[in-house]
Amino acid sequence: MAKYKNIFWIGATLTFDLQTGATNQILTFVHREEDASIFSSVDAASYELFVKSRAERYVHNIAWSIEDSKSIPGRWVIKGVQDVD
Repeated sequence: MAKYKNIFWIGATLTFDLQTGATNQILTFVHREEDASIFSSVDAASYELFVKSRAERYVHNIAWSIEDSKSIPGRWVIKGVQDVD
C-alpha cells in the first residue's frame, strides 16, 4: 500500500500552432477540483483517453477517472491519483 497519494485534476488545454502548420495540445494539472476544467460527458471521455495515452509515456502509476463536478451539476472533471511510496 502506498504511503502517499498525489491527487490532481486536468486544469486547462493549451493549444500551440507549430511552424509546420500542426498544432500541439498541452494539458495542465491543478491541485484543487475547483480549479479543474469542466467537460461534457463526451469531451471528458475523449480527454481521459488522450491523457491516459500521453501520460503512460512518462508515468505508469496514475489512475485516471471521470467524476461528477461538484461545482456544476451535469458536467464532469478528470481526476488523476498517483500512489507514491
